[in-house]
Amino acid sequence: MERPLVALTFDDGPSAYRPATLEALRGERAVATFFDVGVRVRANPHLVRFAAEEGHLVLNHTLTHPPLTELGAEAVRRELLDAEEAFAEAGVAPPFRAVRPPFLALDAAVSRIAAALGFSCIGGYGPPDYLPATTAAEIRDGVLAHLEPGAVVVLHDGAIDSSAGAETVAALPAVVRGIRAAGFELGGLDATGAVVPRAYRGTERPVPPVSGSVPFRPPLGG
Repeated sequence: MERPLVALTFDDGPSAYRPATLEALRGERAVATFFDVGVRVRANPHLVRFAAEEGHLVLNHTLTHPPLTELGAEAVRRELLDAEEAFAEAGVAPPFRAVRPPFLALDAAVSRIAAALGFSCIGGYGPPDYLPATTAAEIRDGVLAHLEPGAVVVLHDGAIDSSAGAETVAALPAVVRGIRAAGFELGGLDATGAVVPRAYRGTERPVPPVSGSVPFRPPLGG
């Protein structure tokens, strides 16, 4: 009998924590989805390429990580399309158009604009690992407390507006093992946001380091 699937996803990368995140996933042979930010993709495109080569799914988290609900229509379009251009420049072609709106901020207007461009909008749940004070144990428990078939877990590959990230990396082995111990397996996403089978592929190459300066965005209200 096949195990029910959940998706492990990471927003805001590729950050300085991406190599450690990839190492942790490699250690567990666990597949993930990275919703990456275009300006960070351009800073370290090799990390995005490597993630895709390992079997991970790479999707759109906008160009600069603004709350899309606060932008005009043309600015929303540019955030989505320019991020796709950053992926193309990096040599990565997402298999379909999907976006996770920053801050999960979504309204009818943004949904219409995204749909007109062929994007689905994908949400999820997760502990506040973007806060530096959140511990690895709290991250683990926050993920495992709400597991159900088809769940989409939202974590962060080094938040774009805070120093958080180390505790998420530290939590990852326990998160993956806990998901599997609860009777689930990790999968990917399809164009509708449904969780579907996806295998970790792995490579023989070392995980590459960060080589470019990682952009940050001021916190909201800061």
